[in-house]
Amino acid sequence: MSSSEHLISNETDIYTQWIYPIAMSITTSIIASFAFFLIVYYFPEKKRKSKLRQKTDYEFNAIKNKLSSLFDGIMRRSLHSTSDYQSIINSGKLTLDDLKIGLQNKCINESYKEFKLYNEISPYLVSIYEPLETTKSTVNELINRLLILSQYLSTYEILFLEKIRAHLTTQYPFNNLKRIPDTKIGIVTYYDMNTTLYNSAGAFFELYKLYVELKYHVYFKNSYSDWGVDISRIGYLYHSKQYKLARKYISKAKKEHAKFINLLDMYLFQTLYKEGNNKNAYKLLIDILNRKDRLQLVYQRTSLKDFVEDKQVERICIENCSQKEYDEMLKVIKSEKQNHLKFIETSMYLKSFFETKKNEKITNNTNSGKQ
Repeated sequence: MSSSEHLISNETDIYTQWIYPIAMSITTSIIASFAFFLIVYYFPEKKRKSKLRQKTDYEFNAIKNKLSSLFDGIMRRSLHSTSDYQSIINSGKLTLDDLKIGLQNKCINESYKEFKLYNEISPYLVSIYEPLETTKSTVNELINRLLILSQYLSTYEILFLEKIRAHLTTQYPFNNLKRIPDTKIGIVTYYDMNTTLYNSAGAFFELYKLYVELKYHVYFKNSYSDWGVDISRIGYLYHSKQYKLARKYISKAKKEHAKFINLLDMYLFQTLYKEGNNKNAYKLLIDILNRKDRLQLVYQRTSLKDFVEDKQVERICIENCSQKEYDEMLKVIKSEKQNHLKFIETSMYLKSFFETKKNEKITNNTNSGKQ
């Protein structure tokens, strides 16, 4: 055997006896460690994270619902009436001026409603202490539960939750729900010139903007979904004029929530009509009204009230239901419009009332100064 052949033989022996076994041992150890990591930690943690993420998404939806209920209450004529602003609230289009109208007859608690100095307006005022208190306590509790699971939240979500909590902690009226309208210091009594929450409209509008941002997060970023989320998302898309996307989610919801087909098809009718596809909209409306389990027209007025001026819609309703049923629906729609106008009139009256009181005080102070 030549020296070169002997050298090659030695190198082969070294590789076979030392390098290869060591390399295989290291490789096997790495593969085993990686497999152990996947089996013992990665997959269980991924499953756990998925379950907990569903829980956090559910809590986000609960916060959205609580804030939605608050704004619905603010925009009601009274505690027991329905809100005329539900579609506007849901679309994210509620304005600062809308909130001023809603808050003009709302006071922070009963002490403002019973304030004797403004006795004549007491019947018009509505205390919303309970909705404010329950919103503050419930939302704060939900946020605390979410932050316990902060490792499963994004940085954006954590900061966003802190914004909501800060607003409900530091902004009036949430930071002073038991405030009273008159305060006595020595022999002098000071009282609020405006006993309603009208002047807090700006703070509520900032909270509403957070609510709108939260809605988008729940509808399009979170994984949690149920019938409530799905129909609320469709309503949001329809009322914000995103008709194509609304149709997409209506189609998806019809597969998952077949028992609510009538309501979903009524949304589809509205969407097709708004898109200018009247032919298919009319056809669908006829189909809906001929179903055995369809509701009476008066219970579908929210879906139909924007279309009653269309003679074709009127004809379809009368022919497939009855003149009596159609007239009953129109009567209720008219009554609700009149109630809404009365709500606006009351708001304007209260605004004028407090402006007059303010001017009277300025005049009295001016006269006192001259004396």
